[in-house]
Amino acid sequence: CHSMGQGKKLGPDLAGVTQRRNDAWLKRWLKEPEKMLATDADAKAMLKAFNNLPMPNQNLNDAEIQQYIKYFHWVDAQAADATKAP
Repeated sequence: CHSMGQGKKLGPDLAGVTQRRNDAWLKRWLKEPEKMLATDADAKAMLKAFNNLPMPNQNLNDAEIQQYIKYFHWVDAQAADATKAP
């Protein structure tokens, strides 16, 4: 549904997600996307931008969510380092 640096798919490209959203937002989004879609303006805007196709709840536990967020930060750091290389 997503890519990392390969453009939009069914959902947004996740490259740079840690620059667009803070960790608390990402944690809540991964934990309870259905609640976010009902209350959060950014989540509602994403839903509209992606043909009203909601992200399904993956039923991730807190440890899994932390691993995803850690991975997102790692990918974003790698991309930042690559832009600094000669």
